[in-house]
Amino acid sequence: MSARTSVFLRTVEWSWSPVHMRRESYYLQPYRRRQWILWYQYYDDNCMEWQKPIPVARCPQKKLGQGHASMVLLAAVLADNLRRYDPQVDRVQMITDDDGALSEEGIEVVADVVWGKQPDEYEGFTCSYPNLRLE
Repeated sequence: MSARTSVFLRTVEWSWSPVHMRRESYYLQPYRRRQWILWYQYYDDNCMEWQKPIPVARCPQKKLGQGHASMVLLAAVLADNLRRYDPQVDRVQMITDDDGALSEEGIEVVADVVWGKQPDEYEGFTCSYPNLRLE
């Protein structure tokens, strides 16, 4: 991941007991003016340090700005993780106060897409982008 070209999106957390938690940070990077790449970094609470970021998804830049690409890729990755690894994981519980490019409202919209919307919120929101490929 290039620190020069990547954009920090946001850090999110889940906690399902006092000794079980999950903390993740996401970054978006343009790649050769053709693709957006979503990078994932997690906090390992066993050794108490952040692990190296890894690329987890990509999509074409064509017709997708940074904001839309970050929401689409993040929703795709979270939905895929939920489907593959842990269908019991609750919706994002904490959105950190750090200044990321993706707003707290943006994370809530992504969570609504992945886990189902909260009552009376985001009426009429749809998320459908063809040509989305997870790597």
